Amino acid sequence: IGGKEGYINQAGEIVIKPQFNYAGSFSEGLARVHIGGKEGYINQAGEIVIKPRFDDAWRFLEGLARVEIGGKYGFINKAGEYVIKPRFDDAEDFSK
Repeated sequence: IGGKEGYINQAGEIVIKPQFNYAGSFSEGLARVHIGGKEGYINQAGEIVIKPRFDDAWRFLEGLARVEIGGKYGFINKAGEYVIKPRFDDAEDFSK
């Protein structure tokens, strides 16, 4: 709505108002959102739980999400703490 993205339920009712430049799918209870030129994460109540501070970010898989800052990649946990600090030129999601 008005160039902003949000979330609806299965009945088509708005549950998180359109306020994001981008709103990704929920994964492990968190969704990636784009606000003010940076990426962060919200919970299912629409509350920002990881402040938008990344140049790019990906979905959570097995408790970790890949993030990019200044062209370097690393991984954060659901608290937004670095598990692997951004220091790699490229990275992919972990897999079994």
